[in-house]
Amino acid sequence: MNDNDCILLEFVNENKKIAIGYQDWLLQKVTEKEEFARLIENYIEVEIKWPNCDITPTSNMKKRLKTCQWQVVVVKLLAFGEWVKMCKYRDNLTEYGVLQPTKEDRKIIRRKEWSDDDENSEIRSKKKMNKVGVTKNEINESKSLQLLKELKTFKRAPIKVNIYFYVLK
Repeated sequence: MNDNDCILLEFVNENKKIAIGYQDWLLQKVTEKEEFARLIENYIEVEIKWPNCDITPTSNMKKRLKTCQWQVVVVKLLAFGEWVKMCKYRDNLTEYGVLQPTKEDRKIIRRKEWSDDDENSEIRSKKKMNKVGVTKNEINESKSLQLLKELKTFKRAPIKVNIYFYVLK
């Protein structure tokens, strides 16, 4: 078990939960990259021994495995490689829905998030309506208009300024 031989997998029977494991845990031993590629491309389900502890890099994992209980689960392989790369892929899958999003994919997701935020803010403002049916934004606008009208009605008062000149001798 080492950090260069990790796999990104999806649990078939657990709402497609995504996790990172180690190639050594596979019950069907796969050693060649071509075999991994075939399993990934064809979405072939495989069995893996899975510990009941948190999965971490190898340095911490060896200590944890001494006290873990193992169970056999069915998974689909999504990717294979080193630990850091699998962590990045996992994060991309959860955030963008693809292993390696392009710049355009990220932009589309961000635009969608912004449009969702706009819709949510409209819903929140509608919920803030008072008993009369006026939103807080409308109340603030009417208050500011009222203040502007009051400012226009004030007359300017003349200011007296005494200016003294001193002459030096």
